[in-house]
Amino acid sequence: MFAIEQERSIRKIDTMRIDCAFTSARLEEVVDYLREFTGLNIVVRGAESAGSMTFNLRDVMLGAVFDHVSEAAGLSWKVDRFGIVTLSPRK
Repeated sequence: MFAIEQERSIRKIDTMRIDCAFTSARLEEVVDYLREFTGLNIVVRGAESAGSMTFNLRDVMLGAVFDHVSEAAGLSWKVDRFGIVTLSPRK
């Protein structure tokens, strides 16, 4: 059952294209938008000093958005076996 949830999330990340633009946005604002827009469960760990980010992405794969957001916040991201996207400090 868990593999199915992980597969669904990965499929969405690999196929969904979105537009998103933020100016001086906090990580929490960006993640809230991504949760609402995609319907994915997203958890953020250890991002106390992420600062703000500005970007304007059009017709971009969702995975690329996670790449840009996590890089701007100094984080990495992964999809766990429950299908939850987790952003956490780079190792």
